[in-house]
Amino acid sequence: MKPTLINGSLVAVIIIIILLSHSIPPFLYLEQLGNAQTWDAVKKQLAQAGSKGFTYVDLLSDFELLKFLTQLFDMKTDMPKICASVIDREIPLDEGYTLIINSMSGE
Repeated sequence: MKPTLINGSLVAVIIIIILLSHSIPPFLYLEQLGNAQTWDAVKKQLAQAGSKGFTYVDLLSDFELLKFLTQLFDMKTDMPKICASVIDREIPLDEGYTLIINSMSGE
């Protein structure tokens, strides 16, 4: 039997620990801070690519950012491809996704 979580707070703690251990700036839970997650926030997050050794996919690997992208990309066709690149860095992120994300964030 698989263990189940009663609430999402444990997941949030684990994600934060993972992010801090990799020093990747988190795409914060802005709704909880009273702000909406926006494409400007995506732009700000992904603009850090190339600084401090972060790649585009490193920054894209933030769980909250991936959840935000589900508003744009299909969960059955697009998100599995994006997540595959995040999980296995040997799988390159399709350039089309980069172009779409950059376009939507105003880059």
